[in-house]
Amino acid sequence: MQFNMDDPAIRDVIWTVCKRYEIDDGLISVRDFFKELLSTYEGGDELTEFEQWLDREIPLKFPALNKRPLWLQSREWPFANGLPMVFVGQIDIGVENTPDFRKYFHDYTSFYLFMPQGRGHFEVIMQQM
Repeated sequence: MQFNMDDPAIRDVIWTVCKRYEIDDGLISVRDFFKELLSTYEGGDELTEFEQWLDREIPLKFPALNKRPLWLQSREWPFANGLPMVFVGQIDIGVENTPDFRKYFHDYTSFYLFMPQGRGHFEVIMQQM
């Protein structure tokens, strides 16, 4: 069975599963990636079966070395070479962590470290709240 990302029911399932794994399915790179991923689905046409398949595939396609990111703002999972990067870890700092904190940051700041699947540069994303 081939699912179409333009089908609202399919989009709802994708959104639900992406949210569980801290992935924003609205980014263009993510949409393109999901179109490719959906082309590999060989299951039946039941939405529950499709959701279970996505639940198995998403953590494999968007890997995390330990825990998954806990975003302060929008979910910004980066890509490198057409693939989702590997989430390495997160550093959270707040006002209580350093006396000079307010010189550099807002009340809460998180740094998210990603590495490519294969060759390339690491990426750090900073979010503040």
